[in-house]
Amino acid sequence: MAGGAHAGESLGVERRTTRCWEYGSVFIPEDDGCDEDPKTGKFVPLGSVQVVVAWFGDANDASLRNDITEEVQRMLSPSQRSAVPAMARLWGDPAKFRVKQLEVTYEQDWLGDERREALLGLKARANEKAQEAPELESLLQRLSAALVAAAQSRPCPAESIAGFGATSPRWRQLGFQSCDPRSDLRTGILALDCLVHMAERYPLATSQMVREAQSDGIDYPFAVASINITQHLARYLQLVKDGLGCSGMQSASPRVVHRFARLLASSRQRIESRREPAAPAIEPFCELHAAVMARLHSNWRARKQEDPSITVMHFGPIMEETLAAACAFCKQAPMETASEFRGLASVSQEAWPGPGGSEMMEGLPDD
Repeated sequence: MAGGAHAGESLGVERRTTRCWEYGSVFIPEDDGCDEDPKTGKFVPLGSVQVVVAWFGDANDASLRNDITEEVQRMLSPSQRSAVPAMARLWGDPAKFRVKQLEVTYEQDWLGDERREALLGLKARANEKAQEAPELESLLQRLSAALVAAAQSRPCPAESIAGFGATSPRWRQLGFQSCDPRSDLRTGILALDCLVHMAERYPLATSQMVREAQSDGIDYPFAVASINITQHLARYLQLVKDGLGCSGMQSASPRVVHRFARLLASSRQRIESRREPAAPAIEPFCELHAAVMARLHSNWRARKQEDPSITVMHFGPIMEETLAAACAFCKQAPMETASEFRGLASVSQEAWPGPGGSEMMEGLPDD
């Protein structure tokens, strides 16, 4: 029986309490604090585990307990999940003729320094206010330039294309709520990073989704949906904590965040190896966002084809279904390369075969 998990002050560090009655066992760390070794099939603890306090004895009377903190620490294995039995022959009997309990409080650093640093860089982008970010205008220019270039079927040197301008009806056509996109960018700058990445990496597919989202047959605000998807994914990966959320989508387990942070760390190493200017590794998150947007677009289009009478008022449940699928995908994906997100972008056979399917993810490198 486990107690509640408490987030530590440091990202990726949690303190947990687990307990059981005599003759039972507690498992340290808990299931979501481990990952399966593909070679041995054993559950290996993520990071390091330090026992804070452990005791065996009476559940209500602290004077009838034995402190077994050091003994439990020695029992833990760094290579596999450990079972700690609640037995008097191991820990002594400080409460004779009473029902006894084993309780262990431990702290697990399940990220490690390298992954934590990479995740903190992404977290900073998710929390830096877009409207105050120094690169806001340059990112808006890149976004509009990429879409203009795609419409003209030519390469996109952003500096040579005028784009939409500071305010324009074309921003509304992209799916913002007004002619000034800044009014919708009330989240972190990561939301704009994701839009720019999608438009520059998949210009034809993105411009096609934008056009279709404007049409009467599909009709939803593409840019606003993209911003919302970014925020939901950021909450899921524990990057932002604004008290909001999507029903059916809880925070990712340490196992999922650990795997995703490994992708970020690998991306950061590639940036450093190319001796590019220091920048947070955001590409894996942007690829996840692009895949979820592709699936959302396909799901909404398929639903509109089934029932043309539904309106944007029904868009919320479709977004929730899409995010639930993303959550289920992330639980199972090994996340060794960002190319795995192609599987999330690929939808069911009933879905349309346009840019919302796996075609959107073509050209994605395998590392």
